[in-house]
Amino acid sequence: KEVNAREQIGKLAKNLEQANIHLKELDKLKSEFVSFATHQIRAPLTAIKGYISLIQEGSYGDVSEKVRGALDKIYQSSNGLALVVGDYLNISRIEIGTMKYNFLKSDFEKLVSEILEELKPTVKKTGLKFIVNIDDSKKYKANIDISKMKQVIINLIDNAVKYTKKGSVTISLSKDEKRNKLLLQISDTGIGISKESMQKLFSKFVRAKNASDTNTQGTGLGLYLAKQMMLAHKGGKLWAESEGEGKGSTFFVELNSI
Repeated sequence: KEVNAREQIGKLAKNLEQANIHLKELDKLKSEFVSFATHQIRAPLTAIKGYISLIQEGSYGDVSEKVRGALDKIYQSSNGLALVVGDYLNISRIEIGTMKYNFLKSDFEKLVSEILEELKPTVKKTGLKFIVNIDDSKKYKANIDISKMKQVIINLIDNAVKYTKKGSVTISLSKDEKRNKLLLQISDTGIGISKESMQKLFSKFVRAKNASDTNTQGTGLGLYLAKQMMLAHKGGKLWAESEGEGKGSTFFVELNSI
């Protein structure tokens, strides 16, 4: 009986191992399909946005205000879809190991300042206070992929603005000389994050429990992507803190200083 039990356990273990290998192969095929499909969708989306811009600029003749308003809505919808497609493409690249990074010695403060300048008009429209605290006397050098890091920071600031109805968004950049670390903090006075939501905040397809209260759309992919991109940087960390719902939140981006 003991021998038969061992044989059965051995067969079961072998079957489970084979099933696991098969599931991994299917998962890889799924990621490859998503990558292919999103590539195919991105090209026509780019063309649609391009033609809309040409029509708005008058390249095909005069455009009435009524038509221009409709074109604006089409462009915004196309842009939103393009962002979703981009997120899915990046996820598939991460999952099948084809995401490419170009790490360069860069001025992190300069990158942050450029992003803040770019986002100022958007924040101003919301009526929120936009507070920036950066010690200009220090040097903020780090090995980063500028494009990926820009995506991370824009995502975090965009979230802070979207989920804050009133109050402020504060951006702080500091340097820990002893630990050779750079720390970027994005704080808001918005909806906050519950303990339950915090535990799975950086997982795929997850949004804060009370996110729907602000009537904002989202796929729940942005923070997952940001986390993966940060982990690809040497010494890169991304985490969040909040005292709870309705009490705002702070997201932290940490990098090795060079």
